[in-house]
Amino acid sequence: MSEYRSDLNPGAPRSPGALNLDALALALWVLAGLIVIGGQLGVALLEKSLCESQLNFAARKLTTLKTTHTQTEEALEKREQQIKRASALETQYAALLTDLIEIAKVDPDARLITQKWKIQQQGQSPAPEPAAKPSPEPQPTAPVKSKTSPVSSLKGNP
Repeated sequence: MSEYRSDLNPGAPRSPGALNLDALALALWVLAGLIVIGGQLGVALLEKSLCESQLNFAARKLTTLKTTHTQTEEALEKREQQIKRASALETQYAALLTDLIEIAKVDPDARLITQKWKIQQQGQSPAPEPAAKPSPEPQPTAPVKSKTSPVSSLKGNP
C-alpha cells in the first residue's frame, strides 16, 4: 500500500512505474495544451483572412462613398448655379412682360399679343377683348315649296 500512497509521503522513494504514470499524465496535459493552442492558432488564421477581406470591403466602400459625396457636392453646386440663372431669367421675363403690359395700354399690337397669350399682372382680371363689329347673322328663311320634286329639278325638268 505504500507504493500507491507515495504522494502522501514526499520523502518516500517512488517506484519506477509511478514515475512513468506521472510523466505520461504530464505528457498528455502538454499534448492537450498543444492541441488547444494549435486549434486557437488555426481559428486565428481563419479569422485573420476574414478580417482582412472585411477591411478591404470597408475600404472600397469608403472610397465609393467619398467619390459619391464629391459628385453630389459638384452636382449641388451646378444646380445652385442653374437656380441663380433661372432666377435671373425669371426677373428679366417679368420685367419684359410688365413693360409689354404697360405698352399694351397704348399700342394695339401689344394689346393683341397680351390678349392672344393672356398675359396679365397677378391680381388683375384679364383685359376685355375689343368688341368687334358683330356680323349680321343670317335670317332663317322659310322653305320654299315648289311644285316640282327635287329629283325632277336635278334632271332639268320643270
